Amino acid sequence: MKYIDKIEIMLRGRTGDLFPYYIDVLDNTLAHKWLDTLNNLLDNGNHLEIIKWLKKNKLDPDDPKLTLGHPKVGSVNMTESFPMSNFTDMQTILKRHLDVYRIRTTGHELYFDYR
Repeated sequence: MKYIDKIEIMLRGRTGDLFPYYIDVLDNTLAHKWLDTLNNLLDNGNHLEIIKWLKKNKLDPDDPKLTLGHPKVGSVNMTESFPMSNFTDMQTILKRHLDVYRIRTTGHELYFDYR
């Protein structure tokens, strides 16, 4: 499988500790469009505008029917994200790091420092 980029999602725990989570972006037409859109959001901070637009148009941002499905644009890099192979240990790490702190692609990043 060929990848075009790696996304780092930095998760933050309640105590402020950080945990990097990596997604390899696949090389396909949809993934290229998705990555371009993500980079645009990261560069311009437009992620909050989407929620405002949905609410303004009387749409619920949490409504699962708004999704376009789950196209395969990438896959979690398990080796780089998790130094262990025990599934229970992986779940424990994710449960302790529920806050997305930063999203980074090659040359683009956005911090979500809401605390």
